[in-house]
Amino acid sequence: MKLTKLLTLLAMCAIALPAFARAEEDTPLGKEMDKIGKTIKAIGRAAKEGKVTKDMAAKVDEATAAATAALKFEPAKTKEVPAEEKAKFLAGYKESVEAMIKGLGELKAAVISEKADDVAKVIEKLNDGKKEGHKKYKAD
Repeated sequence: MKLTKLLTLLAMCAIALPAFARAEEDTPLGKEMDKIGKTIKAIGRAAKEGKVTKDMAAKVDEATAAATAALKFEPAKTKEVPAEEKAKFLAGYKESVEAMIKGLGELKAAVISEKADDVAKVIEKLNDGKKEGHKKYKAD
C-alpha cells in the first residue's frame, strides 16, 4: 500500500517537473532567449562542419533583434532580489544583454567573413557569457 502511494507520488513529480523547468522558458524573456540559443546552436553546428555562409547573417540579425527585445523584460529571478538590490541587479542584467548584443555583432562579422574558426571562437565567447548570465540572472 505504501509502495503504491510512493510510486504514485513519484509519477506525479515526474510529470510536473518538466512544467516547472519550462516555466521560465514560457515567459516573453524566455522565448526571446530561446530564439537566440537556437540561432547560436545552428550556426555553431555549421561552423563545426565548415559550412558557414554569408546568408546566415540574417539569422544573426534575428537573434540580435531578440536580444534587443530581451532588454525590455526582467528576469524571473528579479522577484527574489531584495528591493534595495533590485536596481543594481537589473543594471547588471541589462549590461549582460548588451554584451551579448555586442557579441552577436562580432558573430555577424565572422559569419560574413565565412571563416568557420572565427565563428567558433565568437560562439565560444557567447556561450561563456550565457553560462555566466544564467548563473546570475536565471531563476533556479
